[in-house]
Amino acid sequence: PLYLSPDKDGYYWLIPEEIPLGVMQIPAEPKEAAPEEIPEETVFADDAMIQMFDPEEAPQAEEEEVIEITAVIKIPRLNLSECIYKGTGKEALKLGIGHLEGSELPNEEGNMVIAAHRSSNNAAPFKHLEQMKAGDFIEVNHWYRTYWYEVFEVIIVDKEDVWVLDDVEGMDYTLTLVTCDPYIYFGGNRPDRLIVRSQLKYIDEPVIENGVIVTQ
Repeated sequence: PLYLSPDKDGYYWLIPEEIPLGVMQIPAEPKEAAPEEIPEETVFADDAMIQMFDPEEAPQAEEEEVIEITAVIKIPRLNLSECIYKGTGKEALKLGIGHLEGSELPNEEGNMVIAAHRSSNNAAPFKHLEQMKAGDFIEVNHWYRTYWYEVFEVIIVDKEDVWVLDDVEGMDYTLTLVTCDPYIYFGGNRPDRLIVRSQLKYIDEPVIENGVIVTQ
């Protein structure tokens, strides 16, 4: 098995299980400069969900896309354990699950949005996402903390219904999973999106002694 470990610059790397967590120094979270103005609310483009799964609709990057690991997700219902990569571009979704830029991370208030293919020549980690049910739990590991989300809704929407990417009224921390629908083995039109929405229930903090992690 591999563990996810951040280096001194805040990037994550997969390390072998035999390296004990107890000898790993805790990296300081990257400090962000105080904004001069209050940032405006994130507004997703009308074609945000189209671009996730229709690469020809997405703007082409001028330089080679660099893929960074953001977190790790585990879904017991699907027997799934996968890395979450930064961005939902073509290269990120080739590898697996991508985090929609502009949406929140687990330690940030708002809605975290992740997406993956349901059928693909490459990775298709959300192939059986339709099996998710209200009450199921989703585990996300980020910055040595484990965030537990409980599913409260599984719905199908049109691919242009970007409102599902917005913050959920009355819920401070949420996680939204997005994939294409219907499931088609190869090719074909997928006009809809299968959406799984969940709410943060609790957080497991690491045990720290003398500045090092002794358990996780």
